[in-house]
Amino acid sequence: PSPQLPPPQQHCSSAATPTPASMPCKVLHVLRHGVAVHNQPNAHQLPPASLLDPSLTVHGVAQANAAKSRIQALRPQLVLTSPLTRALQTATTVMASPDDGKHNPTAAAMSPPVILALEIVREAYGALLPDKRRSAAELRAAFSPAVDLSMLSEEDQCWKAGERETLEAVHGRARILLRELLPRHERHVLLVSHGVFL
Repeated sequence: PSPQLPPPQQHCSSAATPTPASMPCKVLHVLRHGVAVHNQPNAHQLPPASLLDPSLTVHGVAQANAAKSRIQALRPQLVLTSPLTRALQTATTVMASPDDGKHNPTAAAMSPPVILALEIVREAYGALLPDKRRSAAELRAAFSPAVDLSMLSEEDQCWKAGERETLEAVHGRARILLRELLPRHERHVLLVSHGVFL
């Protein structure tokens, strides 16, 4: 059986060890989330409440829809996504059935991959409001059952108001992710995350 990725509490640190060279080959497809509210030129003029774990803009949703056919053609067997709203919206949009199988019987016959939200693949922790995630209850209301949110704590335990995670620590999380992915059976994995993580 495939190992479970560790719970989120284990991903709030930067400890990492080298990946064994004897592990099987994987294809990791990466996708940055679409344009979100805080990415707009006028974001500094927006009320702080609109910057907390912001959603995609209309343009960001259009970007995700435009990528849908290309991403689905890759046939990912597992989708890992940041638990921040903009990444969850991107992941669910690109993996949504384009026509519910009405015009594409092959797509209708394929079972969709699991979309799993993980703290380890999110934006750098701390300091900035756009990088603080909503509660798991809010995310479940918006994204269940399409996304497996079971690995998340109820509240964001990684974000701290006065402390920003270093780039070195983010790289450490990326190494942990790669080490955890290698023994899994899925060969094609889609990762939906943020520029700093990718």
